[in-house]
Amino acid sequence: MDRKVEAPASVAAESEGQVVQVQAPSECHRPQSSSTARLMARRTSPKPSRAHVYLYDVEFDGELIVTASADPECDLARALLMRGVTGTIALIDGKTGEHRVTVNIEKAAKLTVRDTAREGPRFVRWKPFDPGDGPHRSDERGKS
Repeated sequence: MDRKVEAPASVAAESEGQVVQVQAPSECHRPQSSSTARLMARRTSPKPSRAHVYLYDVEFDGELIVTASADPECDLARALLMRGVTGTIALIDGKTGEHRVTVNIEKAAKLTVRDTAREGPRFVRWKPFDPGDGPHRSDERGKS
């Protein structure tokens, strides 16, 4: 039996200094088994201030729920958890249809990827974006 879950309209998260918007409907259903989502890559023009050249959109159940993400697996997990979806989800390449990765939703929702020149990419604990945390990289570039 499916269970209806109330979820917030959206949540903002910060990943590598970039705000990613994750959408949630007002009413949704919890699937009983593993699901799939489509991962679509967007190549962006390289810039010195940008750590990533690719950003990703993710479509789930016919709806675009993650946009412009440098960390689509963890952002997708948070979006699904907001909708009450748990378990695992397979990410399928939107262009080739090939399986890319299977994600444990509850575990990935607690993480994000931090990529530094010194340590390289690694998983770290995710913390919600708080506009009151002070200036962010994009704010600091415009100041002299």
